[in-house]
Amino acid sequence: MVSIKSWRALGTSVHVITTHPKGLEPAAAAVEKLLTRVDLTYSRFRPDSELTYLNSHAGKPVQLAAQHGDRCRHAGCPHDQRCR
Repeated sequence: MVSIKSWRALGTSVHVITTHPKGLEPAAAAVEKLLTRVDLTYSRFRPDSELTYLNSHAGKPVQLAAQHGDRCRHAGCPHDQRCR
């Protein structure tokens, strides 16, 4: 038996599909938690997102949350996690 839960998030459709009915709610909760973290980090539209914070400090040194260090380094920022 296939179980499906669908909703909209981040401007798109989200579909969680499981083959075990008892797994649907935990799986959907995990996906929702992940998408909430992504939204809090990268949303251009949320005033409380990390991206909005970085954009509002353009041209100034800022301290990034530790989990963004690798992303910043891959974008060409210095190893100390300070984007300039």
